Amino acid sequence: LEESPAGVETCLTVGAATAIVVENITSGQLRLVTAHGHFVPAPYERVVLERHGQLVEAHEYGIIKDRLSGQLRHEPGPQLFMVGAYETLLRKAAKIVIERGEYMRLLDRNTGTERIVAGPVLLVPRPTEEHKGKEKAVFLTSETAVLLLNRTSGQQRLITTPGPFIPSAYEHVLEVRSRIRVLPHQAALVRDSRGDLALRSGDSGSVAFWLEPYSTLVDMLWSDYSAASIREPVPKHRVSLIDLRVQKILFTRDMRTSDNVKLRLEGTVFWKVSDVLLMVNSTFDPSSDVAQRARSTLVQAVSRVAFATFMKDFSSIAAAASQRAASDTFYTDRGLRLEGFEVTQFSTVDFDTTQFLQQIVKETANQIRRRQEATGEIEVKSEQLDADIVFERRRSELVNRRAENQQLEASSQGRVTGSRLVGVADTVIGGLDISVPSLAERVRLYKSQQMRQGRATA
Repeated sequence: LEESPAGVETCLTVGAATAIVVENITSGQLRLVTAHGHFVPAPYERVVLERHGQLVEAHEYGIIKDRLSGQLRHEPGPQLFMVGAYETLLRKAAKIVIERGEYMRLLDRNTGTERIVAGPVLLVPRPTEEHKGKEKAVFLTSETAVLLLNRTSGQQRLITTPGPFIPSAYEHVLEVRSRIRVLPHQAALVRDSRGDLALRSGDSGSVAFWLEPYSTLVDMLWSDYSAASIREPVPKHRVSLIDLRVQKILFTRDMRTSDNVKLRLEGTVFWKVSDVLLMVNSTFDPSSDVAQRARSTLVQAVSRVAFATFMKDFSSIAAAASQRAASDTFYTDRGLRLEGFEVTQFSTVDFDTTQFLQQIVKETANQIRRRQEATGEIEVKSEQLDADIVFERRRSELVNRRAENQQLEASSQGRVTGSRLVGVADTVIGGLDISVPSLAERVRLYKSQQMRQGRATA
């Protein structure tokens, strides 16, 4: 006989947003009923629970775990989904927004495979994938390139195509390289994977090149003599582009003359690189070699002369030493050329010598002052003599002019008087022409009259 312990039960309704979890009491298995309509359980089945659908938005995805296998699965939105009979919704997560110019590297923990997802996209990663966040694409220009390493083959490759660059799976960006530009006065050395050196020079104009994979730009550490006060050991600076122009080294060095006077000399050494490959193979610090050798040459030159000789002609001594050093094979063997050096100033180190030099300078200054004073007095007297000469010359001109004027005045008066006397004589002599017919007699009579007048006047 059949009986109904629970009595009459109400059927459950399965809709679009609901489902029923049913258990088979004989096997203990669960199943999910999602068929729409009224649900009547089969024999040996009982309703465990009624489930509602889970809504996942468009920007979300659901993370679900199977309790039997332990596996995870992702349900991307937008959708309304039902969790299985043995499944649990762990949580909802936001989709990963990958914008244009971005990418994400995803690694499968189970298989070890890697994939690259480039934007723009809303990414739902696989349950077994992990990542280290989004990365920016490398934007390449005509002056930049990217060096890649393929981790499966170990090979490197250089990408120079302008535009945004996103690496493929298993490729990693080692560095972003700039185009190396060599100016007309520069040179660069490139070492390839075999260790061979290649020279890139700007002799024929500016040169621009990419540093190929497995190649390196040779860097050198040169001593920095940009300040004369620097003492050994001097600081170093990195040199990758070698300047082929004339360079200078400032130095300060204590030296002794042949009579054991200690001097401190300051000067400049001018040099240049003439053969780059020979220089690299011979020395890695040419500026230090030039500085040490040039100063040694100058020390020898100063030690051969006395202090008094050095003071009189230190420029000529430095010039002669520079000419001798220019032919030294020390420089040519290293691919260098010494252009010359000069002494800009010197001073004594010992106190007694300094005092003596100060006395000499003081006495020299006094001599110059006295010479200038004497010269000034001579110039004043000379100016006075010149003025006197000019004065006398002009006074002589005045006397001459005055004498000429007096002579002219006397001559004029003589002419006037003569004309008057001639007129009187002519009148007297002419008036006697009737009474005294003879001209000679008339003249004699006029002379006699003039003589009587002269005696009467005297």
